[in-house]
Amino acid sequence: MRRIAIIIFSLMVVPVYLGTGMAQDSVPPAQEKPADGSAEKGGESKTNKKVRATRVFGEVTGVDIQSKTIKIKTKDEEVTITVSEKTTILFGRIKKELAEVKSGDKIAAAVNLLENGEMIARYIRVSTPKKTAEETNGGAPKGDIKKEPPKAEKAPGAGP
Repeated sequence: MRRIAIIIFSLMVVPVYLGTGMAQDSVPPAQEKPADGSAEKGGESKTNKKVRATRVFGEVTGVDIQSKTIKIKTKDEEVTITVSEKTTILFGRIKKELAEVKSGDKIAAAVNLLENGEMIARYIRVSTPKKTAEETNGGAPKGDIKKEPPKAEKAPGAGP
């Protein structure tokens, strides 16, 4: 009984594999691309190949909206990353624009490093540095914060 089940199963499975192999042969070939890679989607030429994906962490030292670049000071060097139309910029969970990134912001970016050394950002996470006590208290040092005493509340139902 077991052998019969195996034989029937194999007779059902083998044609499936043969059928998919034959179906692949009958599919017309896609448009051939030139060997130099000059004809890409949308008529753009893509001369720089992606070497590898990497991450960049650091502090923003400058933002150029016209050329769509962000300069970041990492712990070792200063790098420039390019922002494309596909780049996602997030402040926490909120999607923002390049114009909202400011100098002094902390950045964590996933970038594609090209052969020519250019870094194209895939996504950027931005965190604004925490304010110091002097900035939040209007220039007063932390120890000089004046607190108002709590107001005494009347008990409900108490007379005038």
